[in-house]
Amino acid sequence: MGNKKLKGDQVPALIVRDRNGGLTDFVLDAPNNKEIHGALEPIITDQSILCTDSNQVYKSFAKDHGIKHYRNITSQGTRVIKRVYHIQNVNNYMSRLKTWMAKFHGVGTAYLHQYLGWMRALEHAPASGDFTLEMLFNAAFKHEYLAINNKKSTDNAGLEVPF
Repeated sequence: MGNKKLKGDQVPALIVRDRNGGLTDFVLDAPNNKEIHGALEPIITDQSILCTDSNQVYKSFAKDHGIKHYRNITSQGTRVIKRVYHIQNVNNYMSRLKTWMAKFHGVGTAYLHQYLGWMRALEHAPASGDFTLEMLFNAAFKHEYLAINNKKSTDNAGLEVPF
């Protein structure tokens, strides 16, 4: 995708939220079958029920993996199916994410994963708003945990990371 600047309403990310409030996000180069299938496969089980928008990619994923799938097609007036299946939690999160990102007047795609990590930290912060540096690093580097013992630490390349 390169490093283009995104405005708040352009978030090339896949957001997955479960009924327990769990949140997973992925930065996508392109919202195509290969990328979305690759992102969903490690987190969706055969017991999962997929609730999505009308994008055909999700329909093919559900079919390929033999799982229940409910498509909420708002253009047809479908917002909730069987009074249980909806995507309003994801829509609400995306609205908060876009509003929050708008204050930065656009972000570079190269740094999008860090903004998503920052948003995850904000979403899971204690009500007091008391962030610890460890919490922020854990949210920003979701795939690797960076232990913090003092005012300096090193990353995987052995580079000093001051804060």
